[in-house]
Amino acid sequence: MTAGLRVALVGGAGVVAAWVFAWPASGVLRAVFQPEVWSGAGLSARRVELLLRGAGVAAAAAALAQLLGAALASALNDRRRGGRRLAAWVGASVLLTPPYIYAYAWSLPLLPAGIASSAPLASPVIAWLATTGRAVWCLGCWLTPLAAVVLACGWRTHGRPAAALAALDATGARVFGRAVLPAMWPWIAGSLLLTATLALTEFSVCHLCRVMTWNTEILAELQIIARPGSGIVLAWPLLAMVAALALPLMLLRGRAAEALRELARFDDDADGRESRSDQAATKPRSHEATELRKERHSKSATRHSLLSRRSLWPRALPAARRRGLALLAYVALLSPWLVLAREFRDPAALLTGWRAFGDAWLSGAGCALGAGAAGALLAVGIELLRLVATPRDRRGRAGRTFADVVTLAALVAAVAPPALVGDAFAAAGRWPAWLADHWPIVVLVGAARYAILPIVGLRIATAAVGPQSVGMAALDGADRTTAYLRVVLPRCTGALTVTSLLAALLTMTEVGASALVQPPGVPSLSQTMLNMIHYGRNDAVVATALYLMLLAAIAAVLVRPAGFRRGPRVS
Repeated sequence: MTAGLRVALVGGAGVVAAWVFAWPASGVLRAVFQPEVWSGAGLSARRVELLLRGAGVAAAAAALAQLLGAALASALNDRRRGGRRLAAWVGASVLLTPPYIYAYAWSLPLLPAGIASSAPLASPVIAWLATTGRAVWCLGCWLTPLAAVVLACGWRTHGRPAAALAALDATGARVFGRAVLPAMWPWIAGSLLLTATLALTEFSVCHLCRVMTWNTEILAELQIIARPGSGIVLAWPLLAMVAALALPLMLLRGRAAEALRELARFDDDADGRESRSDQAATKPRSHEATELRKERHSKSATRHSLLSRRSLWPRALPAARRRGLALLAYVALLSPWLVLAREFRDPAALLTGWRAFGDAWLSGAGCALGAGAAGALLAVGIELLRLVATPRDRRGRAGRTFADVVTLAALVAAVAPPALVGDAFAAAGRWPAWLADHWPIVVLVGAARYAILPIVGLRIATAAVGPQSVGMAALDGADRTTAYLRVVLPRCTGALTVTSLLAALLTMTEVGASALVQPPGVPSLSQTMLNMIHYGRNDAVVATALYLMLLAAIAAVLVRPAGFRRGPRVS
């Protein structure tokens, strides 16, 4: 039974990986070796201008994300569990909301005649705010939660210990200047690089803000004149810039591993102590365990006393001021709700908007759930290969290599310009008619874009459970496969379900990649919304935007730290 289930899971993951990554990649490789594809790969003055403009917007958005992210990170590290969970909910809500909703919300007061209108604006300042400024603000706010998570993890692992040591003989700004900043610089650099990369490859915000960049230009050419598969050639300067940003991130992969481990225990108290439920679950059962626990609590109490006397943050930034900064971050991130509510005038549109988009909602939900299921199957299969591999087993090493390659492919598809992912599927060609002309092609594109979420979510949950579970199961005679399927995986089901649903939600609202493969007879909620957004304030569109933001807020409730909590420690 266990062997058959392993074959089914690994085989299913292999099939999904072949359809989602290998087949589109083969189409791109075939197209790249066609001589005519390279005829349009030259750099002109206009293309250089587009590239530099996109880089400038991405850099400004990344800087803004760091400022807002630092304020949100202080709330994520709040000593009060309620404060931490509120910050996590706000961050997840913002990150799960489609970024083009933010661009639309801020266009309503700045461009009352509609995004597609050519009416002159009141002044150059208003023109800048309605275009470049709006793009920087929307991208920066959308990426703030990612920056906050990275900075919060960096503070817990490196910033807090450095501050505790420096607080023995320094106060105020000296703690930050001499200890915290040197300890935190890899995390700050990683946060800047990550947010800049995602801002550089995001399509819809610059498109709706009328900021022409290389990213928006590529999608237009691929939709109209370019040959399928030529996107990677047309985008080579953009890809080179993305690679230049991603290479330092690869050098910081050790910090990424630390961040994953920290996320697995993020529901613990902010000063590193165990939560009450963990304490109850790990209640000692013997005299030796009692003594060990007393010693551990003594060390924790000493450290907590030291950090309490000299605040976790320098005295120049007291708790009240930190909470004020967190409140400002909340206002900045949630202000699109207020803008859309102010522009919403007809309550009946809540019903008429639902009716107008009814088919698109149903079609999008079906395709999204399919993409989430495909991503979950892929995550379980490759995690099974990764966990059961042993260094001396040649077949196990091959399986682990396959799992690493699939994970890398999923990461590349997630951070690459979405138009290139859709172009790869269009270039693959010779898809079966039942797949290319119907909803399955949308499912495959969504799985390619967002399979990284269940993969990383299951990796975090598996790390939280810990390898000791496999070892203890081995004491009862279970092999590594049986231990994973019967001990580890059941305890990770919650995290896998949550991240798969998040991948489904993002698939339903994705616009860049699906625009190149969406079959004519399959309604698309995201494409319909993007088209209608161009024509100004419409109560049905505003109502649908509010529905999407509400859906993201409800989904954010699922992204609670308890979904990735540790199991009981083994004495």
